[in-house]
Amino acid sequence: MASGSFLTMHEAAAAEFPFVKALPKREKSRLARLWDHFQEVRAATAEHGVLMPQHYAADLLGVSRQRVHVLVNEGRLVVVDVGGVRYVTEASMMEYARSERSCGHRLAVPRVATVFQKALDSARETAAKIS
Repeated sequence: MASGSFLTMHEAAAAEFPFVKALPKREKSRLARLWDHFQEVRAATAEHGVLMPQHYAADLLGVSRQRVHVLVNEGRLVVVDVGGVRYVTEASMMEYARSERSCGHRLAVPRVATVFQKALDSARETAAKIS
């Protein structure tokens, strides 16, 4: 049977059974939603560079989460919204760090183990939000 005739038969079947449109649609699985989110993050990263969740950016910059929100509202940090999660761009974080350093403020550099643990926690939190 040719694929063209299959589509015709399928369309005819849908026309004969109008109640099919009213049936609930199947939701995506948790894994499919997670995969879609990663694809969105990958596309945003390609466009904007490295992205970090706001709370993670606060830890790296040595400021509070509230301060990050203020900096975002002031336009000093640039955020990208991907699937309802707001990410801070690396370029804006670096610019902020340079400006604070030139003003004489010392930025605390976290230990590598702390950075990796927070990255892992962030990935888990993002996965939990998606599900």
